[in-house]
Order: sequence, then C-alpha cells, then structure tokens
Amino acid sequence: MYRPYAAAAGQGVVFEEEFTFNGFPQPVLDALRAKDERAAIQRAVAAGFRDENTLTDLVFFSRHPERQGAPLSRGEPDASRLVAEWLDIRDRLVRGTPRAPAGAAPPSSYVPAPPAVAPVGRPPSISTSFITIASGARLTPQIEAVVKALDAHFRSANLKVMLSSGYRSPQDQLRLIREQAIKRGLDRLYPSITTATVENGESWIGAWDDLLHRQKYIINPPVPTESRIVPGKTYGASPHSTGLAFDLSRADLDRIAGVVRGYCQQGGPIRQILVERRNGAVHVGIDGSGKRGTCQISYSN
Repeated sequence: MYRPYAAAAGQGVVFEEEFTFNGFPQPVLDALRAKDERAAIQRAVAAGFRDENTLTDLVFFSRHPERQGAPLSRGEPDASRLVAEWLDIRDRLVRGTPRAPAGAAPPSSYVPAPPAVAPVGRPPSISTSFITIASGARLTPQIEAVVKALDAHFRSANLKVMLSSGYRSPQDQLRLIREQAIKRGLDRLYPSITTATVENGESWIGAWDDLLHRQKYIINPPVPTESRIVPGKTYGASPHSTGLAFDLSRADLDRIAGVVRGYCQQGGPIRQILVERRNGAVHVGIDGSGKRGTCQISYSN
C-alpha cells in the first residue's frame, strides 16, 4: 500500500505490500459484506490485528474490490482522491476504534479464512523458449497469459530467465518458510518449524519472524500475522496466494525488471515490479482486471 507519510520520509519499498483478505476471521469478512466497517475493525482488533495500516487497508480494499489488493502509487489516475480516502479511513474509523492494551500478545494460533474464490494453481500448460518454468511451479490462467506474452519480450532482449515461483497456497508459503529456516539453522532455535502447520501460528511465527527481521530474508507469513520482533507491525499473506504474482530470476535483475517494464508500457497488465536483491528475484504482480499499472520499478532494501 502507498503510505503518504512513508513516501514523504523517503522510505523505500521493503516488502511486498499487496493486500489480501486471506487470514482474516470470517466474522470480519461478514461485517465487511454487510457494509459495517466499524464492526469489521472491532472484530479484527479483537482477533489480534492492531496495526493501523492493516486495519485501514482492510476497509479501503473492501470498498475497492476492483483493485484486487494492488497498492496505490503516485502516478496512477485519481491517486490524490484515493490517498485522501485512505487517510480518512485511518483517521476517522481506525483511530477511533478501541485497541488491545499495548504489549498484549497476539493470538496463539492463526486460522486462515479462505478467500471467496480460491485461486487454483496447476502445472504449466504453455510452452516458452526464454522463460524456463521451474519444476514444481504452479500457475494460474492469469499468470500463464502474462508469461506467454512476456516470453516474446525476453526473446527480443535475448535474455533467458527462470520463473521460480507462481501461485503459492498458505501451505506452500509455510513450506518455503520451513526450507529457508532449516537452511539457516533456525530449526535449532525454533524446532517446531519442522512440523509446523498453518493453523498453529505458534509453530512457525518465531522462525518466520527471525527470517524476516534478523536474517533479512524477505518473505510473507502464510496468513496475516503480527510480528513479535516488531510489535504492532502486521504483515499480510503472500501476494502469491492470490494467483496474480510470480517471480523471475537467473539473470541480471535490473535487465529482467526492464523487460517487464517494457511489456507493461506496451499495455501489459502489470501492477507491480519489485526487485528483491536479497532474494535474487524480480517479483511481478498482475492486475487481475487487465489494466496497465504505472510501470514503475521498486526495490526492496
């Protein structure tokens, strides 16, 4: 999400800030469907979601389903009005809602609420010559359409890349967290990560938190979760869980981002191009409505 105050302070992109409703309890979603925004905020706070940015996003994106969680950017049409609306939600609704006491522990377990229409990942059914699709990567029809179109652009640039990750379910995301934690020896500190389940937040939150904040490995939790290391900061589920995101690697990241940007500038439905240097990949977010984004390239720190 575009934060006006963060941008003014010169802060760069540090995380995949697309928003998803995955992980919010069903009573929160029910209140949103009933257009009872204050009740939705109160129920989210009661469930442990206390970060005001996350609560603001919750209401904002329920009002704007056409965005499909896409973050705001400076250059998009009507940006000023949308930013003003976001700030109004934060100031008028979120900050007027009682919070849990400072220092209160978040819930001990996190049960993800399924999206209204869950994306279904599948083995690739397309043939590409300059984008190699990693074994085990699962794609959605939206990802396949973009990858097939992008392949021609990478051919023109004579640049071969790999699609290392496409659709990821919460279970897939947890599997990735487990792999990265074990790779870094974190299973010795957090032994429960080896048998963790998405539903039992206590089994994986420590390892995930350590990966993100101490190991500086950029990774979303399986479901929206509040950090223990940075109290009050809530992170959303991975954009990959929407079926509208994929990662490209195995080549110079700036060149990869440039090719994707060129495709976007020619009308490709790209809403995010994020260069993740620590992860060695370029994260590409798709606009599910088929609209072209601002085609700006962001960089994670």
